[in-house]
Amino acid sequence: MLPTGKRSFRFDYRLNGRRETLTIGCHESDPSRKAARDPEQLQYGMAVSLREARPLLERARRDLERGVSPSSAKIEKRTDAAEALTVGWIESELDALIKSRVRASRPGEQVVA
Repeated sequence: MLPTGKRSFRFDYRLNGRRETLTIGCHESDPSRKAARDPEQLQYGMAVSLREARPLLERARRDLERGVSPSSAKIEKRTDAAEALTVGWIESELDALIKSRVRASRPGEQVVA
C-alpha cells in the first residue's frame, strides 16, 4: 500500500545479482466487475484484481527463469508504443506539409520537398 492509499501488486526479484521490482498492476476495487478477463490479454501495469494478478505473476516468474527481466520487457513494450506513435505523427505531419506545398505551387507545377 502506498502512502496515497493506492494498493498495487509488486514482484521483487534478483537478476544477475541486481535487485529489481516489477509493478504487476494496481488493485482494482470495482465490485461491479466480477468477470475475470482473459489472462492472455492482461498486461503489466493495468488495474487488476487479485485473481488476475496471479497469472501475471506466473508470467513474470517464467520470464525470470528464462533470464529475461520482466520489468525491462514492460519498459521496452512501452518505449516501442511511444516510438510508433511518434513515427506515425511525423509521417502524418510530413504528408500534410507536402500536400500544402503542392497546393501552394503554381498550376501545372509541383514542388517536391
